Amino acid sequence: FSPTSLQYTLSNSGQTALDWTATKAESWVTLSNAGGTLAAGATTTVTVSINGGAAVLVVGGYSDTVSFSNVSNNNGNTTRGVSLTVNAIPVTIALGGLGQTYDGVSKPVIVTTDPTPVAYAIMYEGSAEAPTGAGTYSVQVTVTEPDHAGSASGSLVIARAMQTVDFDAPAAVTVGAASFGLSASATSGLPVSFASSDPLVATVSGNTVTIVGAGATTITATQAGDSNHLPADEVSQPLAVLSVYEGWASGDFEEPLTEIQPGDDPDNDGLTNLEEFAYGTDPTVSTFDLVAYGAGVVTAPGLPFIVREEGIYQAVFARRADHVAAGLTYTPQFSADLSPDWTTSNATPATEATNGIIEVVKIPFPGPVPTSDGPREAGFFRLSVSLTP
Repeated sequence: FSPTSLQYTLSNSGQTALDWTATKAESWVTLSNAGGTLAAGATTTVTVSINGGAAVLVVGGYSDTVSFSNVSNNNGNTTRGVSLTVNAIPVTIALGGLGQTYDGVSKPVIVTTDPTPVAYAIMYEGSAEAPTGAGTYSVQVTVTEPDHAGSASGSLVIARAMQTVDFDAPAAVTVGAASFGLSASATSGLPVSFASSDPLVATVSGNTVTIVGAGATTITATQAGDSNHLPADEVSQPLAVLSVYEGWASGDFEEPLTEIQPGDDPDNDGLTNLEEFAYGTDPTVSTFDLVAYGAGVVTAPGLPFIVREEGIYQAVFARRADHVAAGLTYTPQFSADLSPDWTTSNATPATEATNGIIEVVKIPFPGPVPTSDGPREAGFFRLSVSLTP
């Protein structure tokens, strides 16, 4: 309180003594002297002060009147006003946690007051609810504790969250394989998109891969983010699309196949890998048996042979059921004298049996074939196999 007291001087200018009084109404006002007798020509003082009772008053303005009275003859009566203002206790407010990152839960700021504890209210963009989503929000804190006052403002920034993509490399597939789905996940829970670097090898629609041709492509998984998440770093994985031959060479055999080129002969049986591939035999096990079949079913893969049926010689050989997709061409050739010039048959082979992987076909010997001595009946058969990459 300022000032906490004020002194007043009373004087008697008369020729005789007089009696006087000093009065007030409010308990928070104290008078040092409430009255007495003042001799002629004498003076006295009265101190008006604010006492401890003011400390319990609520915030606001107060007033009182001190009356000085000449009770002997009423000459010189007067009053003095007393004013009191009770101010609120100031509160200092500090805001913390103004920079946070989105994680799906609300993000209240941290409020520290001095003195503490005091009650206060927080508003975020005009709402009492703390925000959750990424963005910038105005924050207003106002003290609500009685007889206290203070406020503070600031900006709460909720940053977009980082995210990562988990995407494992897809297994190698073979040309002709069925479409298959890709699987990847983002830590945000948002959907992942995929793209292929080479649409001539594979295309991607949604999360489905469709094989187009042999080769290598890169499948890239992306997540572009949203209002609460930053874009994830791309994750790229290779996808190998093997030719039918490459798929066969990487398959399971009796022994591991370490020599995988079409012209290799790892089992030294005189058949190259290409011929083993074409006939359906094991390139790691020597093959000398003829292809076997019965009742329309191939029972064992093997080598070509010649059979005579109803007086007509027939060339019988095994070929892959998927020979067109595999890029295989089987060319039956015939000769009468084993001369360098062989005659190619253009007849369409007839399918005799299959097991779903290998089929046995038959083609009749042609009529007379050219020789150096003129046309003669063919007596020899050979099968040429070629592979188009």
